[in-house]
Amino acid sequence: MGSHPDVDDHYRPRRIALPDALHAAGLAVEDLTVVANCHLHFDHCGGNPPLTGLPIVVQEVELAAAHHPDYTLPELVDAPGLTYQKASGDVEIFPGVRSFPLLGTRTATSQSSSVEATAVSSCSPGSPTTPPRPTEPTRWPSVPPTTAIRLLYL
Repeated sequence: MGSHPDVDDHYRPRRIALPDALHAAGLAVEDLTVVANCHLHFDHCGGNPPLTGLPIVVQEVELAAAHHPDYTLPELVDAPGLTYQKASGDVEIFPGVRSFPLLGTRTATSQSSSVEATAVSSCSPGSPTTPPRPTEPTRWPSVPPTTAIRLLYL
């Protein structure tokens, strides 16, 4: 999950391993299909290392920012086996689920997601979602439209 003395002293984080947190919700890492990080500060990407092989959606400018000194804990972003799908603006991850950049937020490169009510039977996001913007998103062909999706939004 990453650790740094300055981060630990300042924030005093309570760490719960992602597999344990998923288990408490009745899920496992193997149940996930795609992950979206709203940004890559340590408190949002700290669960990424065990997500090898899963596509992790992040804005391209955010991934670049995460490699600047003192932005985050590099070992969380660059953990072996992580696969990032870099978004440039508004993208449709799969039918009915979009990720898009947020302006005027905590980081200049954050993103949020929206889920159309018809796209899922139920949704319990970890963070509130913002209504979709009126632009036509880029569709990613990596997830077939008939695939059952479990999206983890960090």
